[in-house]
Amino acid sequence: FDPVEWPGFKGAKEAVDVEICEADLFTAIDACQCCVSTEQTRYYLNGIFLHKHPDADTARLVATDGRRLCRYDLDAAFPHDGGIIPKKTVSILKRSLRKGGNQNVKMSWAPESCRAIFSTPSGTIKTKLIDGTFPDYTRVIPTKETTIAAVVGETAIKRAMSASQLYAPLTFSFEKQVIIGGDASGDRVSVPIQITAPTETKDFGFNGNYLEQLCRAGGGTIKLEGCDPHEPFTALSEDSRALWVQMPMRV
Repeated sequence: FDPVEWPGFKGAKEAVDVEICEADLFTAIDACQCCVSTEQTRYYLNGIFLHKHPDADTARLVATDGRRLCRYDLDAAFPHDGGIIPKKTVSILKRSLRKGGNQNVKMSWAPESCRAIFSTPSGTIKTKLIDGTFPDYTRVIPTKETTIAAVVGETAIKRAMSASQLYAPLTFSFEKQVIIGGDASGDRVSVPIQITAPTETKDFGFNGNYLEQLCRAGGGTIKLEGCDPHEPFTALSEDSRALWVQMPMRV
């Protein structure tokens, strides 16, 4: 197959060219990738939504699987309609980028034709975008004042999960200042962490595997903030451009 014969845009005049720093795009994809959905029933979540920031002409990337969400803002100019980059393309694109790379990635972007071309230092990627409408993610991002906060690291989560089943929740105990992992047999592992919350706060929990992935995406440590054990929490890292949203679990 000759790559030259690969289908192009259905109307070149609607395509626009934008450039994003290689290192920034790599970091943004790395932050969002763990939140991309694999459920085929909601195919429009099987990728990363690249679009214009609602309040600026800059790029924003968003991914969600319905249980967690990542939003990543870039400084690169992107005054255009958005599109959903498929999960497979995201993986190929990330492999073609270098962490800390100092070159630019040029994108020919034609959302009306559901196609995009990424020109990276490693080669050119032509892809069809997902033909669908990404949901209004802004509605699930918490806006209430936070009263609960906990800083957790990947190492602590792994220790607590050593006695947990695959999808068993990690319990956050404000009273004991620990996170607790365990399984149905009664085995328990407690790891001390610092939790700030109102004195009446009951135990709350999160999927340990999800937290581990968020910690890895956040550079090893994240800060969880929320206003109620039954409502979504935000997760922050040292990278101010990134924000994650994580749903809690019953414990």
